[in-house]
Amino acid sequence: MQISEQIFQEFKKVIDRVLVSPRSDFYRRKFTVANFDLKRDLGHIVDIIHVPRLTREELAATSPFDRLYVEPSTVRYIRYTSGTSDAPMLLLFRPEQRYSIPGKKPLILCANNHLDAYFFSAPRSAELPYFPPLIHYSPNISVTAQLADAYGIDAIVGLPSRMLALAKELSETTRENIHTLFIQGERFTTELVQTLKAWFPSAVFDPRYGMSEVGLFGYQCNELRKRQVGEYHCDSDYLLEISDTDTGKWVDVGVEGEILITELYESPHQIIRYRTGDAGRVVSYEKCVCNATFTFEVAGRIKHDIIKIAGGVIRTDEIERVIAELGQQFEHDFRGIVEFVEVADKSLPIFHLSLVSKSKMVHHPAAIEAARQEIAKRLFLTTTKTLADFLKEGRFASFDIIFVEMFPPETKAQRLRFKERDVNFPQ
Repeated sequence: MQISEQIFQEFKKVIDRVLVSPRSDFYRRKFTVANFDLKRDLGHIVDIIHVPRLTREELAATSPFDRLYVEPSTVRYIRYTSGTSDAPMLLLFRPEQRYSIPGKKPLILCANNHLDAYFFSAPRSAELPYFPPLIHYSPNISVTAQLADAYGIDAIVGLPSRMLALAKELSETTRENIHTLFIQGERFTTELVQTLKAWFPSAVFDPRYGMSEVGLFGYQCNELRKRQVGEYHCDSDYLLEISDTDTGKWVDVGVEGEILITELYESPHQIIRYRTGDAGRVVSYEKCVCNATFTFEVAGRIKHDIIKIAGGVIRTDEIERVIAELGQQFEHDFRGIVEFVEVADKSLPIFHLSLVSKSKMVHHPAAIEAARQEIAKRLFLTTTKTLADFLKEGRFASFDIIFVEMFPPETKAQRLRFKERDVNFPQ
């Protein structure tokens, strides 16, 4: 990673803060267990990799009050997250938002009540006079659309999938008057971009990357908005690293690794080298016209959008590519589950892929088998080998496809999931 001396000094201040803090000994205990010493192990920029990484499990195992580095009376927001992998609820105290929401009359179209309130109180980017945001509160999207039409919204904040559902209910006049889509909380695909552009022809897309634990730290400048969907700059209030999943060491530019994030400002929990569980890579260290020093790309959730298995990788974007290649046969959405089974005294993975077909003819057994073979032949798990090759070599036990009428509504859909095996411990 190319990290400036200024960022390094800010990083050291953060480490020093948590070590001398009288409020909490969370990091003192963590660093002692890892045998990390600030004076000995953090003399140069490259030594950042010696600072132990932080996991969600460590946060969840400690009371939020026991990892609090500010006075409770100064905390204005409480956030919670259940994550994407059936993890236990994680409660977090948050500082004020470090970004502003657009529009004089924005619609807050989030998935949870606490997020609605969080965005409602966010600073505004519009000049005065502006009006209170409209909050989506009804489970019926048609009711929200009617309110949005009556209020005359000019921007939307929320998940892209919910924006798309709303678009189908809004009047044409309202859709044409929306100038900004502030997008967060879901993977923003090229297909979604094209679809949303058709529904909101006047809107500028403002996609943000982040998570409940640390807020939104990835943004797109005007130059990046002309380029790839998944590319971002990192906000200067954060240190972003791309590291090897196993060792925590930095990977080279262009090499995929796990995204780590550190808050460089004084925050309630002071998140340091947090393992986000997202895969990403540094695209370039060339200085952007907006003066950002590097550009990074988000590939997806590790063990969800990206599953390393049997010497290969099953990826959400690769499945998307194959479905698109098959043309009008299937809807773009899917659900995939990878799990292990015991075969001849050894464990092998199986892959279940659920699809929504556009034709009832495809539900015939012969058509299902033809579709299964075609997908296996096209789906690459390495640069040279497909799922069909892996099946032939005996690296997968089986691959099956299941056709469904539709997928149930979900707050945040898990399209690809690794199903852990149940472990029976000896009595």
